[in-house]
Amino acid sequence: MSESIEIEFKNLLVITEYEQLVREFSFTQADFYTQTNYYFDTSDHELRKKQLGLRIRLLPTKAEYTLKSPLKTGLLETTEVLTVKQANELLTKQKLPQEGPVAQKLKEFSIVTEQLLLIGSLTTKRAEKSVQNNNLIVLDENWYGSIHDYELEIEVCDSQSGEAYFSRFLKNHHIPRRRTKNKVVRMMENIN
Repeated sequence: MSESIEIEFKNLLVITEYEQLVREFSFTQADFYTQTNYYFDTSDHELRKKQLGLRIRLLPTKAEYTLKSPLKTGLLETTEVLTVKQANELLTKQKLPQEGPVAQKLKEFSIVTEQLLLIGSLTTKRAEKSVQNNNLIVLDENWYGSIHDYELEIEVCDSQSGEAYFSRFLKNHHIPRRRTKNKVVRMMENIN
């Protein structure tokens, strides 16, 4: 189990901007990997109402069970590492763990795990690279429902300096700032 604070800035990209950043940061096909996020909520959207995000992420060699919960600045990520086999069993049965750090955190938000349902999935082809001041540049190509989009994420350690870095980054690369909702919200809006 791990807990970490996630502070990130997001911006949707058009394909030419995405391709420009792939070239500029010298990403090769070997730098990219594919992951699929499976999102959960109750039938009456209790997690969404509480600004929580719950997912199982399938990666090539492992899986993660993560709850994202709001903090004053950023999000608290509570993550349990799973094997791919464990994750596939949970997804097949659609029955999430009743014990463990994520289940405990859900209880703190008065979420009953038995009421959680698989609400959708999103597949991402991702590459990432560390840059100055421990910032992380993440390029995502996403597929969900009928949507295929491109996204830049910059993960930072400090919100204030991160905001300044993000703004400079967009300006330096001639990318307009676009209001970008997080992936689970975009996926849900596409379903609805």
